[in-house]
Amino acid sequence: MLSATNYDEDYALWAEEQAHLLLQGSFAALDTVNLADEILDMSRRYHDALEHRLTVLLAHLLKCLVQPDHKSAHWSATLAEQRKRIARLLKTSPSLKPRVGEYLADNYQVAVKQASADTHLPMTSFPAENPFTIEQILDSDFEP
Repeated sequence: MLSATNYDEDYALWAEEQAHLLLQGSFAALDTVNLADEILDMSRRYHDALEHRLTVLLAHLLKCLVQPDHKSAHWSATLAEQRKRIARLLKTSPSLKPRVGEYLADNYQVAVKQASADTHLPMTSFPAENPFTIEQILDSDFEP
């Protein structure tokens, strides 16, 4: 069975056909270029999800640090939810764990900008560098 569906014309059908070809061992019939791109895209989505969740978590930690009197149940719930989802990502894809420090460093200013927008405080109200360790950031019991 040759892959009859064009990737750009009907993605869902194309994906089903590729899965059937793989299961049948019909490797010569696979659309290898698009299949490889899709597999790489799946990996990127996990990296992007980790990066996004770390940034949201860091922004909320910064808000708690700078406005301790404004801590709310919502902020605490967001911290818990992001940590739970990050833990799940790291459990299902442990190869992402070494990237945590890099993603935090790369996105610290993004987190500051978000925290500034959420609190209506100037960006200079927040530490110039990340004041939290990776362990603190990921620790479900830590709140500044």
